[in-house]
Amino acid sequence: FDGQGHVVKNLHVDRSDTGEAGFFGRATSATIRNLGIENAVVINAGGARAGIIAAEANECTVENCFAVGDLEVITDHATDHGLFGETHNTTLRNCYTTFETVTKPYYERNFISDHYPVKATFIF
Repeated sequence: FDGQGHVVKNLHVDRSDTGEAGFFGRATSATIRNLGIENAVVINAGGARAGIIAAEANECTVENCFAVGDLEVITDHATDHGLFGETHNTTLRNCYTTFETVTKPYYERNFISDHYPVKATFIF
């Protein structure tokens, strides 16, 4: 997926089933590049993974992507952080995020929730 530098504004994803929630639910062997998201709410009432760009990224390459503004990710699943809920063997280059609004303060919020392994080059 090439977002060609476009910015998605005011993204709202609300899943009530058990599917994963994000701009992409699950990405596998994909390249995601040149995508921005400004102000987003991602809700997964079914309790599955959730993330702003993707709930789960498996063996992906992600380049030049960001999420900024008011960002909120809500799910009962343990992997509900940042740009991605969970990654596996994923490479990130030149990606960043800011968080002004987060939920469940007892969880530590970060860029990626669970990652097994991830190669990352970040620009903040």
